[in-house]
Amino acid sequence: MSMADEHVFHEGDHALYHVGDDDIEVEVIEERGPIGVNGRRLVRVRMPVAASDPIELELAEAELRPTTHAA
Repeated sequence: MSMADEHVFHEGDHALYHVGDDDIEVEVIEERGPIGVNGRRLVRVRMPVAASDPIELELAEAELRPTTHAA
């Protein structure tokens, strides 16, 4: 299985995206597929912004990490 065939995140999943010194929790809102450079899998995410509406970005799935929520 090639790297482009591996799904890590799916619609509705929450993940961490590293921005500056912070890890921001984002929500995956769309799987775009292996349409990035060299077949990189892209996802569309919604990122909360303090005192504003959330923003939506397209990111390489490899830039995200799973969240670890304590049960």
